[in-house]
Amino acid sequence: MSRPPSQQNGPRTAASNKGPGNQFLADGQGDQNVASSGGNIYSDHRQWNTIYIKRGMPSMSRTFANIDNHEIENTGVSAIIKWLARQPHCRLADTRSRQGELLNQTTPNTGDWILKTKEVQIWQKQEDENRYLSIQGHLGSGKSILLSGIIQSTERKVQESADMACVYFYFQEGDTDQIPITSLWASLLQQLLQQSAPNVIAKGLQEAFDISLQGTNSVQPFEYFNLFKAQASRFKVVYVIIDALDNYKDYDNGKVQQTLPQTLLQLPPSIRVLFSSRHDSLAQYLGFKKVLRIRPCKTDIETFLLARLHLDKLGSNILLPDLRKDLEQLPVDLAHVFESSLRKIAKDCESPENGLAKHVLTCIIHGKEALDIDQVCEGFALTKDRGTAYQDWRPGGDRVLSVCAGLVILDSDKMTLRLVHESARNSIFDHGIIHKKPRPEMAKICLICLLSGNDNSPLLSYSATQWTSHLHGIDLANDKELRDLIKTFLVSSTKLSRAFKKLSVTQDGANGMTGLHAVAYLDLPIWVEPLVKYGIKVNAPCADGQTALHWAVTHGRHRVVRRLLRFRADPNVRDSSKDTPLHKFLSSPAFEGLDIAETLIKAGAKVCIANLKGVTPLSSAIRYGPTSVAKLFILSRKDINEEIEAGWTSLREVFDHGSGRIQQLGEFANNEGSLLSVKHAVKDHLHYLVDTHLEHNVILNCPTTSGWLALSHAAKNGSVTILKKLLEHKWDPADCNIKDPELGKSPLHWALEYGHNKAARLLVKGGAEINEKNVDGWKPLIEATKARLYDMAHFLITRGADVNATDNEGVSPLMHAVEMGDKDITWLLVVNGANVSLQAKDGTHAIDIAIARRDMPSAWLLCEHGANLESISSKGETLLHQVAKGGHQETATFLLDRGLSISAKDHKGLTPLHHAVISGSDSMVSKIISRSKGSMDTPDGKGKSPLIYAVSNARLTIVQRLLTNGSSCDFRDTDGTTALHYAAAEGFAAGLSSLVEYTYDIDMVDDMGFTAVHHAVSNDKIDALLVLVATKADLDILDRRGYTPLMLAVYLDRPEAARVLLDQGADIYKRNHQQMSAVDLEAKKKGGKTPSRTQPFIALALRNQRR
Repeated sequence: MSRPPSQQNGPRTAASNKGPGNQFLADGQGDQNVASSGGNIYSDHRQWNTIYIKRGMPSMSRTFANIDNHEIENTGVSAIIKWLARQPHCRLADTRSRQGELLNQTTPNTGDWILKTKEVQIWQKQEDENRYLSIQGHLGSGKSILLSGIIQSTERKVQESADMACVYFYFQEGDTDQIPITSLWASLLQQLLQQSAPNVIAKGLQEAFDISLQGTNSVQPFEYFNLFKAQASRFKVVYVIIDALDNYKDYDNGKVQQTLPQTLLQLPPSIRVLFSSRHDSLAQYLGFKKVLRIRPCKTDIETFLLARLHLDKLGSNILLPDLRKDLEQLPVDLAHVFESSLRKIAKDCESPENGLAKHVLTCIIHGKEALDIDQVCEGFALTKDRGTAYQDWRPGGDRVLSVCAGLVILDSDKMTLRLVHESARNSIFDHGIIHKKPRPEMAKICLICLLSGNDNSPLLSYSATQWTSHLHGIDLANDKELRDLIKTFLVSSTKLSRAFKKLSVTQDGANGMTGLHAVAYLDLPIWVEPLVKYGIKVNAPCADGQTALHWAVTHGRHRVVRRLLRFRADPNVRDSSKDTPLHKFLSSPAFEGLDIAETLIKAGAKVCIANLKGVTPLSSAIRYGPTSVAKLFILSRKDINEEIEAGWTSLREVFDHGSGRIQQLGEFANNEGSLLSVKHAVKDHLHYLVDTHLEHNVILNCPTTSGWLALSHAAKNGSVTILKKLLEHKWDPADCNIKDPELGKSPLHWALEYGHNKAARLLVKGGAEINEKNVDGWKPLIEATKARLYDMAHFLITRGADVNATDNEGVSPLMHAVEMGDKDITWLLVVNGANVSLQAKDGTHAIDIAIARRDMPSAWLLCEHGANLESISSKGETLLHQVAKGGHQETATFLLDRGLSISAKDHKGLTPLHHAVISGSDSMVSKIISRSKGSMDTPDGKGKSPLIYAVSNARLTIVQRLLTNGSSCDFRDTDGTTALHYAAAEGFAAGLSSLVEYTYDIDMVDDMGFTAVHHAVSNDKIDALLVLVATKADLDILDRRGYTPLMLAVYLDRPEAARVLLDQGADIYKRNHQQMSAVDLEAKKKGGKTPSRTQPFIALALRNQRR
């Protein structure tokens, strides 16, 4: 199998928590651990034993996917608001829309009186100590309207200053699904951020955003309160206004509890709270001294209702006689109105074939959301006839309103039904004119709708969404009809698919689902057994291959998971992506603890099954967390040392992916970067999992089948903490000197090669061989020297490193130090006894390297400690030869001052002066000449003097310097050639002019009998020829072959040379030993393939002589 690229239970130690921040809790029993990052612990006063996991991280799979795709969000208020909106536990209410609705329902100046009350004015004053105000009033007393006015007034006030804010929240009166206080604080936090400057973010909130890695991971619900407090600290004063606070619900996930009194009493002094409720018990419990009670007059309410009901009745008549009759019969008080309406409704309810009013009122009062007329009529018809003809029972819209005798009205904005006034609710309850068992009745209506054949039923979406919410608190054992409806629905695959497509389940996922899938999604564990016994296969997949167990794990349904496993659900079943339930557990948005994972593992779930991406649950947990799950998975395996696949153990997974992610985060994060805290979390995750392995006797000194070793890996990554853990492992400490089988490198080798000096020191102190022998000749001291690590080199020397150990090329640390130009390490090695005379295999000494680098301080140091300046290289060169080539005077002076011979020859017979001349360094030539006491004409192996080389290379200045210092221009090489001959042959006219001044015989011949003139003609160097004829050189000398220069010009067809010679009087009739003249040679050329270029000049000379 190919590998893809690359909260926990902790030690139970009693400790105290003294730092700021959040404290996370994990499953299990035990004492509370130290919170290294500090924080508040959320708990009630029952007997809870909580464990804080000191080192760990939540799931970061989405985080690293964003990093891999370079999609890390920019920080700022907008990014954090988006992050909050994505949280699975957070239900953000649309408070601004509710505020607008309430303001639109009021006429100008309605409720302004409350703004003038002493209580409200004191509460709005920033400096007043009484920062809590409770407004108490009965249902229907107008509290919401009054609070909307206070909110509007306070918002105007805070606009005067940027350091003030106003946030608010509306609980819905009579809402049967109470909103948890976690959503309250999340919504208030969002509003607070919307009123903050773009980059004004509290440190605590920014840290939470960073720790969740730029908002890609979830926030625990109980954390919103602390985040709100943190951001509120950025304001001078924050006004918090909450309507109908007695509708809240405490947060309790079985491990952590957060209550309203707890949070309100923990608010800092800068936050001023105003809330409304129907009773003053909450204010009394909290100890609030300021309570404003709203008591509307009973007559006012009755007058309002009477007016409304009278208008409805009168509006139904259009004939004047009927209108007069109705006016005479209008009741005079509310009691008479309700008595009349209730008698009418009761009469309707007594009709066995009708009961429409009872149905309407039940739907309005017990519906989970406001229903429109079509939905109510649809529900009524379904209860009358469950067949295809049920539409015949649908009442008209007017009938729905009239049958309720004015107690129900139509909301013209939302087109939904509601009570004429909330006070009517009590009268309805008192007279018992709704269903005796309203929740079962509502559930039945929903189920009947779901089982109907009408795909376009207006009630279908509501039924699919809310039918289970109506089951809360119902004893199904006493309601056979409801049980039968539920069972019928759950065993119908087509009906289930249709209903679930109305939910958040994917379209493909809903196709082919079974009742067990529905049970898993809806958290109905009691239905697992009946469905299995009915014949639904517990491992039946839906369209995407997921079984009910996959769904139960994904949605965090632990009770359903247990029951499915009890009926032999396969814990290792794989969906179309080859994901097992454990894979789903890791990606579940409902993850809050280890219960489900532990249950799966106890049932036989395997952590090493790879999906289509090649990722196993174990690998995923190790890579992305949570740490608690990673630990659980690691310890679930019988043998912690067993390889997951070839060459890979769980410890290698930890090392490979942990260190890889730390390095990756290091590339993104910096000291002020938003990912720095995440990097620390990942590092702690890695360390904790390493500890887990060490605590369970992992084997460290046995390489995997691919040769992997933990200590070598840690050394490569330079983790001192990890190395220390491995070296100090009590059961089986890591061997510092064990080498990886493939490359034969020790941990010390890896540490130094990757530049991890602290790790290298730790390894040496732990017993690493400091003078280890390797096939490649690698030595720790040489590595430190090459890397120019003075402190490390000094440390190694003090620990006994051999300063004269050489590599496979015979190069010592001293040679490397000089080569690197590191004078400090050079000095360190020399004073610690390094042999300055060691020779590498190529014959190089340290002093040779210093001289070549022109490193005079190092050269001096080496000489002072006995370096041999007379050493000869493989080419026979002395140091002075080498310096002469480079032309560095300071170095030459250094060597000459120490008596190096300027007459020494290398293997080619060249002296330092030869090399200086060849290199063209006039200053070096001058330096050597100034120290020379002998001849300037020492020949090399070919008999050439320095002057000949100067001429051959056209070095005019050097030629003149050599001549003035005694070099002979008549000195012959092995061919008898002098500097004068070379100058003529090379056409070096300027040099030739200098040479003729110092020659004793301008017509000297070489071994071929050539004079300088012959050489000039032979090479067609006219400038040189002109210099020679100007100095009266003999133009008619015969060489050994019997050629005069003119004959040579004719023979070689050099027309310009022939012209110059003839113009200067060369004899055209001069004959050689063969009695041949230049004229004869020219005549001999006649008839050749190419015309002679010298013939015109010879002919002209003959004609001139005849005249």
